[in-house]
Amino acid sequence: MYAAIDIGGTAIKYALLDDTFHIQKKWQRPTLIFAAAAQFYDYVCRELLAERPTLIGVSMPGILSKTGQVISNTSRLLNSIFHTNPNREISQRLHQVPVAALNDARAAGTCEVQLGNGRHTASSLYWLIGTAIGGASFQGTQLITGQDNFAGEFSHLPIAIENNRTVGLAKRTGIPALIKDYNARVTPEQAVHTGQAVTQR
Repeated sequence: MYAAIDIGGTAIKYALLDDTFHIQKKWQRPTLIFAAAAQFYDYVCRELLAERPTLIGVSMPGILSKTGQVISNTSRLLNSIFHTNPNREISQRLHQVPVAALNDARAAGTCEVQLGNGRHTASSLYWLIGTAIGGASFQGTQLITGQDNFAGEFSHLPIAIENNRTVGLAKRTGIPALIKDYNARVTPEQAVHTGQAVTQR
């Protein structure tokens, strides 16, 4: 049995999969702020202690170095894990099970080129629209990472200038921007707090 963990700025999502990658169970819990990385990883791993997966895949925002270190600080909720190694931290807490952590957009893109619509394509590009705007570019099945491993970070692409400062793509097109735009068009009683609530209306 495999386990998948998606560490997000709002929620941490879990799934257990069989050997053919079919989801057997899924659930989530809120992402909380912790002062120390050890507390954060204890919180993440507590959900899987009784499950005993044989492999664990982790997707998360931001960039990881080629050695697995978190090298970008993407959310105040995840400040505590900056410069840590999720592969090592999670494996140590879950019976030394092999762990592979990857940027969330790159993880989604990898799934597409291996199992989904990106199979057998010469090149492909994927956008992940959430709190921020992530992306992943592939030449065949080869992920393009760029010299500093930052290729695909679309959130800060400048798309406008306000008050003599550039405005990044995420500020206008991320889920918080969608919620803000929606709430500006409805009465206070109709206001929502999640992207899912917007799409359901």
